[in-house]
Amino acid sequence: MARTSSHSLSRYGNLLAPHVLLIRPPKKNILTSNSLLFFDEKTLIIDTGSQRQYGHLKALSKIVDIDNIFFSHYHIDHIVGSHILPNTKKYIHELEKTALHSLENYFLYCYQNRNILQELKGKWFQRLMFFLKREGLSTWERLNLGNVQSVQNGVKINIGVTELQVIHLPGHSPGHCGVYDPLSHILFIGDMEISSNFGPWYGWPNSDLSAFRKSVSAVIEFIQKHDISLIVSSHSREVTKVEGLILLYRFTNFFDSRSQQIFDYISCHKNGVTLKQIADQSFIYKGKESNPSFVWEFFELIHVEQHIKELLNHNQIQMEGNLARKI
Repeated sequence: MARTSSHSLSRYGNLLAPHVLLIRPPKKNILTSNSLLFFDEKTLIIDTGSQRQYGHLKALSKIVDIDNIFFSHYHIDHIVGSHILPNTKKYIHELEKTALHSLENYFLYCYQNRNILQELKGKWFQRLMFFLKREGLSTWERLNLGNVQSVQNGVKINIGVTELQVIHLPGHSPGHCGVYDPLSHILFIGDMEISSNFGPWYGWPNSDLSAFRKSVSAVIEFIQKHDISLIVSSHSREVTKVEGLILLYRFTNFFDSRSQQIFDYISCHKNGVTLKQIADQSFIYKGKESNPSFVWEFFELIHVEQHIKELLNHNQIQMEGNLARKI
C-alpha cells in the first residue's frame, strides 16, 4: 500500500491516471526502460530496468510500499533494477521463469542452444556483467530473482479495485507480455516500440518473426475492441488510441519492407548470396554502429535469418548450401 499521495509521486514521473505513474529513466542510457507503477490497496510496478541504483526507483521505494513486480519479459534492461526491491513479489510469463534463475540460464535461454564460438560467448558474458556492474552488482544472484512466480496469458492480477490483465505477446521474446488496466483504459505493450523509428526488434535466436507479426495483429484487434485511453511502451513515448493504430500499421510495414529489401538483394545475385553478405547490407540497423561492434553485427544477422526463414516458408527463395537464391 502506498504511504504517500499520487500528487507527491508526480515528481518521479508522469501521472497518466490518478493511480498510474509512468517512470522514465533519469537519463537516457543504453538499455534502459520505462516502468509503470499502479497504486491501489496494493501496488504493482511493471519492469524495473529503467533505474540506476541511485535513480527514481530507489527513491520511490523509500516512500511507497511496492508489493508486486511484473516483468514484461526477461531481457536485462527490464529486470536489472529488481535488486532494489528484494522482498517484493515478482511475476513473469511461465515461458521465461527459468531464464532468470542464473546468468548461465539467461545466456542459454537467449541463445537456444545455438552453436557459437567460445570467444563470442565470452564477449556476451562480459556484456551482461557490464549491466550488472553498472548497477553496483557483482553477481547475478544479487538481483534477488529466486522468488519469481510464473503467470499465464489472460491472468488477472488484483491489487484492489484495479485488476490488471496480462496479455501474452510473443515474438520479441517467447514470453513477452503486455498489460491492460480496464480502470484507466491504459494498455502497456512492452517492447512493441511503435513510436520509435527503428521498428520491431527480434534479434535473439529465441525471437520469432512469425509470432511477432501475430502479436501485432492481436494488439490491433484488442485496441479496436476496447476503450483505450493511452498506449504505453517500454522505451518511447505514450500515444493515443487513434495514433497507436496508425503506428501499429506502420510497425507491421517494417516487417514487409525488410523482407522485400532482403528478397530484392537476393534476386540481384543469380549465383546466390550468403546470409553474412545480406547482413553486411545492414537492412535492419541501417548502418548503425556499436561499441563493441559485435553486438549489432550479431543482431543484424539474427534478423536476417528470421526473414530468410519466412522467405523460405513462402517459397520465394531456396538455400543451396550456405547460399540463398531466388526461386
